Parts: sequence; structure tokens; C-alpha cells
Amino acid sequence: IEGKAKPKYDRFGSPRHKYGKGMIGADIGTQTVAYTSDTEVGLKNLSERGNSIQTSERKERLLHRAMDRSRRATNSQNYNDDGTVKKGRKTWKYSNHYKKLKEKHSELCRINAINRQLAINEDA
Repeated sequence: IEGKAKPKYDRFGSPRHKYGKGMIGADIGTQTVAYTSDTEVGLKNLSERGNSIQTSERKERLLHRAMDRSRRATNSQNYNDDGTVKKGRKTWKYSNHYKKLKEKHSELCRINAINRQLAINEDA
């Protein structure tokens, strides 16, 4: 990409970022940004909140497994002996415990998605 970036100003009207001299190269990935210039080479992690995100994603996985156990216990007629789902049309019953777990899981997924987006937008 060539050219100059649109300047950003703070609330007093002075520029937020000063222009430097020289060329840089950047490789923007989904999790990291690699950059290089005449004086510096670096790799920036876009998800600095990684530890807190990892713990909440672990909770998300645990809830998903609990939901699976509850669904299998309630609908044992829909599974083969080896644990795979039977072919054909099935009716699924969902227990109240499963519904509560699903509500917790979807709320946690929503919060994790927001946290991931915030972590990416911190540096972008």
C-alpha cells in the first residue's frame, strides 16, 4: 500500500501520531502483526488479553461437554452403541438442566466474541 495515512487528531487539534522517515513492511495476520523497518523488526500479538480469553474459552468447552452429556443421557435412543448419532429423523428432548447450560454457554460465547473483537481492535 502506498501513500500517507489519514492523520488523526486529539481533542485539542494536535496530531496523535507523528510521521516518521523511512519505509516499513507489515504482515497483518488474524492473531499477530509482523513488522519490519530500517531500525526495528517485531511481532505484535493482537490478543494481549490472551490469558483471560483462554480461561473463558476453557469454561466454554467445559459447558459444551456438559451439554453433550446431558443431551446423550436424555436422548439415549438417538445414539448408536459406539456413541454416533443414528441415521434418520429423530425427536430430541431437552431437559431443563440442558436448557440452563445452553443459556450459560450462549452467554459465554457472546462475551468471548466481544472480548476477542476488543483484543483485536486495541491495536488496529
